[in-house]
Amino acid sequence: MPITIPLVRELKESIEKVGKVTSGLRSKLGEVYATYALTYLSAMLLPYFMLNWTTFFSTRPFTMAFSNTPGILKQLTFNGRKSIKTQNYFIPSGSTGIGIACISYLETFKISMVTDETIMKDPHKLVGLIEEKLKWCIEQTN
Repeated sequence: MPITIPLVRELKESIEKVGKVTSGLRSKLGEVYATYALTYLSAMLLPYFMLNWTTFFSTRPFTMAFSNTPGILKQLTFNGRKSIKTQNYFIPSGSTGIGIACISYLETFKISMVTDETIMKDPHKLVGLIEEKLKWCIEQTN
């Protein structure tokens, strides 16, 4: 769902403003699943050139795709062994130039990022800035 997230320097103010914007997503679950169903049916019935054109046309207004997946809170045991390793990836389609995927589980937070070189040549710089901000946020809460 396309949303505009406000950028605010102060953490408390940011949480408040971003919370207001993202709270509307909870009421749009029907739209989300209708979009999934329409996409599935379209992919089965329409020719590739139409799907390709639609993807590029519909993604033109967006610079970045972001996914934040909350993971498990307790370590799993499988066959008597405790182990959990996971990573989240996705590649934005069409004209979207930056994709950031985050996954948090146990006490781990992982970030993966893919970019179009015309938008950003070194995605490690942005990931580094995100990591710096996360460390600062953790220090502020401790």
